[in-house]
Amino acid sequence: MDKAKELHFLEIDDARFEIKDKYKKTRFQYEYLKEYQLAIQTWQEFLHEDQIIEIYQHMAVFAKNKLQPIAMSISNLQNYDGSFHLSNEWMANFYIPKAVQFGYRYMFFVKSKDFFANLALEDAVEELSQVKDLSEINIFDSLEEAMVYSKEIANTLLKKST
Repeated sequence: MDKAKELHFLEIDDARFEIKDKYKKTRFQYEYLKEYQLAIQTWQEFLHEDQIIEIYQHMAVFAKNKLQPIAMSISNLQNYDGSFHLSNEWMANFYIPKAVQFGYRYMFFVKSKDFFANLALEDAVEELSQVKDLSEINIFDSLEEAMVYSKEIANTLLKKST
């Protein structure tokens, strides 16, 4: 059974969307902060590998259609439960290399409260660290900490470009 078909994509506005499951429970939220070229992804509970891939594909289409250049992202995994290691190879070999071609450089994660999610995160970071031209991968304990750091990088990059 294709688990991705159980997801419903709901556009909120030009910078945000969410994904609900068949029970209308929010499983994923996306927000784009234009001034920082930052995509914030909030993951909820466990998602099957094909659901994760479908969400990333939807993010790419949404960003392209809304003309959102993404230089960095924060994947907030605080409320994510379970492993996602099966999608790591796809991310490292396909999705992130393609994003890098369009200017994506910084990938940040916020740790989960779940042991298995954090093991999968460690594996993801190891695989993603092999992606050519990805400037930095970092893991934070809180969304606030990741936001402060992301904004510092964005402001530094803006100063260099002026």
